[in-house]
Amino acid sequence: MPYPLPFDEGQPDAHAAPPLDPDYRLAAEVYARLLVDDLTRSARIGVQSQAGVVLLCGRVRAEEVRTAAGRIAAEGGARDVLNDIEVRRGRGLRWPNLVVLFVVGAYTSLVAGILGVNAGWIALALICALAAQLLQNRYRDAARRSRDGRPS
Repeated sequence: MPYPLPFDEGQPDAHAAPPLDPDYRLAAEVYARLLVDDLTRSARIGVQSQAGVVLLCGRVRAEEVRTAAGRIAAEGGARDVLNDIEVRRGRGLRWPNLVVLFVVGAYTSLVAGILGVNAGWIALALICALAAQLLQNRYRDAARRSRDGRPS
């Protein structure tokens, strides 16, 4: 005699997973599509869905990534897409600048060691150089934001 299937008696299986919420399913589908796309794969983008409307949030470094994420969400079956992704270009110290500061600091400390100069002055000079670099980046970013018409 064959065993009965779980729904043969009209009773649902006690171990069956509950049906997925349509909004949860939509958000998971859009998120999976974002992970597969070449442009959006490495971006940190949050996906939420409510009543068929998908909300995208996060920060990316290029407008192309923001646009691609909105397009992918729209293709994923959303009724509407709220693209709240912020584009931020070049934040903080850049690696070449850090490398130059490190090399200058190492060279300066070597010369100071040969000449017998106190290392405290070298540390002070490096701190001033780092502070100048940070201020330069901050003012450059603020000028970019005001030029683009975005609030700071």
